[in-house]
Amino acid sequence: MTTITPTGLNVSIGGFMGPSFSIQLQANSVVVCEAYGGAHILEDRDELIPSNEDWSMFWSEFERLGIWNWRRKYSTRVCVGTQWELEIEHAGRKVKVHGSNCYPESDARPNGDSTPAECFRQFCAAVGRLAGGREFA
Repeated sequence: MTTITPTGLNVSIGGFMGPSFSIQLQANSVVVCEAYGGAHILEDRDELIPSNEDWSMFWSEFERLGIWNWRRKYSTRVCVGTQWELEIEHAGRKVKVHGSNCYPESDARPNGDSTPAECFRQFCAAVGRLAGGREFA
């Protein structure tokens, strides 16, 4: 039986001056969720173990959104703003993507805009659900 929990997971989004969020997979299927305020000051930290149903829903969204096909980098020339990163490894596949003020469209092309594309917003919602219903954006 294939395990539903990934072998690696690290997702983060935010900026130095504003709020930022991250989730990381630790040992024993524990997911660490952190929320930071401005100047990257830790405001909340929690650990949880997503159920198989939580992971199944996450993978369903992951596949539907075509995230395995996202490009490695999404960025604009603007230096300040929102940076994000996704690194996940599961079932022999790995994706490592990062962005700065730019987001993937549903066809994996960069939107070239500092406003998150609908595809990326749906990904953030899936991450938030995996993290126990926390905000992730």
